[in-house]
Amino acid sequence: HEYNGSPNIDLTPDSKSYIIAINTSYFVVKKRSTPTTAVYDVDMDLTLSIGDENTTYHRTSADTTARTWTIPANSSVPSKIGTKWRLLNMGASGNISVPITTDTLNWLPTGGTGTRTIAPNGYLDLEKITDTMWICSGVGVT
Repeated sequence: HEYNGSPNIDLTPDSKSYIIAINTSYFVVKKRSTPTTAVYDVDMDLTLSIGDENTTYHRTSADTTARTWTIPANSSVPSKIGTKWRLLNMGASGNISVPITTDTLNWLPTGGTGTRTIAPNGYLDLEKITDTMWICSGVGVT
């Protein structure tokens, strides 16, 4: 059976589903939950902070200075387990050093721990898996 008319669609942005009415038939289409990720341009040294969880920090191509982006200790910045950050180095030159203060940063391909370095055109993904342990992986990272 073919329908050639225009359906009546309720697209209220804050609704949890859309109601589509075609003639006398109604269909409910649920919205998919999509997390939003903020992207911040950062051309300076920084320490990750609460309130910016699930964020991408983007170093712009205009920045050519080596930078340090620090993962703070859980005792000073108690991020929730499951917190994620993406650190993106689009700088024309200059690496980003990513030290962790007293917690553990575990590099997934090898299990190595400690400071990571992101080369230009590289990125590092971080995820907190326990109160004091983060895992990371990425491209252009040593």
